[in-house]
Amino acid sequence: MAATLDTEKSELTNDLLAVNAASEHAEALLAAVGDGISIQDNNFIILYQNRAHINLMGRHCGKQCYQAYEKKDAVCPGCPLALSFVDGKIHTSEREVAFGDLVRYFEITASPLKDKSGKIKAGIEIVRDITARKEAGEKLFQQEKRYRELFSHMNSGVIVCRTGNSGDDFVLVDINQAAERYERVKKKEVIGRSVLELFPAMAPSGLFTIMRRVCETGIAQHLPAEIRADDNASCWKQYYVYKLDTDEIVVIFDDLTREKKAEEEKKKLAQQIQHVQKLESLGVLAGGIAHDFNNLLMAIMGNADLALIGVPGSSPVHTNIQAIMKASRRAADLCKQMLTYAGKGQFSLSKVDINELIRDMDHLLQISVSKKIRLSYNFEKKVPPVQADENQLQQVMINLLINASEAIGAMTGDITIATGSAQCDRNFLDRNSLPEHLPPGLYTFFAISDTGCGMDEETKAKLFDPFFTTKFPGRGLGMSAVMGIVRGHRGFITISSELGQGTTIKVYFPTMHKEKKRPRKITRNILK
Repeated sequence: MAATLDTEKSELTNDLLAVNAASEHAEALLAAVGDGISIQDNNFIILYQNRAHINLMGRHCGKQCYQAYEKKDAVCPGCPLALSFVDGKIHTSEREVAFGDLVRYFEITASPLKDKSGKIKAGIEIVRDITARKEAGEKLFQQEKRYRELFSHMNSGVIVCRTGNSGDDFVLVDINQAAERYERVKKKEVIGRSVLELFPAMAPSGLFTIMRRVCETGIAQHLPAEIRADDNASCWKQYYVYKLDTDEIVVIFDDLTREKKAEEEKKKLAQQIQHVQKLESLGVLAGGIAHDFNNLLMAIMGNADLALIGVPGSSPVHTNIQAIMKASRRAADLCKQMLTYAGKGQFSLSKVDINELIRDMDHLLQISVSKKIRLSYNFEKKVPPVQADENQLQQVMINLLINASEAIGAMTGDITIATGSAQCDRNFLDRNSLPEHLPPGLYTFFAISDTGCGMDEETKAKLFDPFFTTKFPGRGLGMSAVMGIVRGHRGFITISSELGQGTTIKVYFPTMHKEKKRPRKITRNILK
């Protein structure tokens, strides 16, 4: 009997030792876990805390959790352990806990402990400090938000795409606001669609080839600015293409249309300035030569007149001197034309109604053109008057009309003389009136349009050069004189012409300013 008792005692001791060992082993494992672990009964009284839980929350065994952690008199709303007690499932929630000025975030996972019959007798709470994860997530969120805003609001267009199933096309993944604006598409309507379907001009432009090359090699590529036109847009664009670690292809592009147009406008303006400077130089030269030559002619003609007085009419010398006088007068007329071109001609200014002037010139204008040409008029009902030399304006019209008639030649054609008025702003004047810098305002114009052969750019550039002509030699001062007369009246000329499309020349003059009526001063006698 004693032996049996000793054996049982020994087995019990071994069992206790085993249980203690298992308990110590479990305690060591729980202590080694980084997450805080606690056990609570059905009344939310804390029965157990591991080392990590004590370090996180403090030692609170024997206390109700909501009093220990939240200093409340009832279970916290949304308590995961309370939910587990109700439905027997695992629940998780996040809590924000203030430690003085610091705020820490915890993830709490609760699961029920059941006995052999399945009855819930307690619950386990696992508390994990997720402050670092929260802060990292918030930081990542802010970075993503910042880059998303940059992506959305940057001036360059950005298209993100991936290779299609066939490998021959790309599928649109993302597009920013600038790309929507440049390509005239809506993001929600194009995501997931074929790039070639949306932008068919990419294939012939060479961009699609570069996208495939970048997709294969991973090496970024640049496509210099080129003109691109399709149903959506017609503009200048340059592209940068590179590959992401996700194998997606990014296309960044800039619309350079405005810059290209400004560059072309600048080049055109520089050419205009150069042309006007050339005319200015020629004008100065022509004016100087004409002035000096005119002085010499006066001496020649004066001496020739004196010679005629002393030579009898029957003498052969008399005929020679008359020929000298005739040639001198023709040379004097040429000097006048040169002075007119230089803007140094003498004008007799008066108030001129251009509509009335053209009506009075109708017969002269009709006989100045070929009989095969139909001359028609298109007058604005009432054009503002201009201050001008009527004779000089007639010369301008005749010269332009003759040029228009000769441009049509022996063919049947039409010439239209139109009048009107226009408000000319600074931009329009700067493009057309260099270098006079005429003031913006209301200008009266007449325009002569023909259906003739038209002019190329080279001819238009030289049209007003002295002695330049496309006709037979011995001519060429007519259009130069026109330019001189117009500039002398503080006006300007515009030309619209293409080969085979006819020509329209508009001549603008500043309108006369209406004089404001001054109130008449009335003197009253006041009887005292």
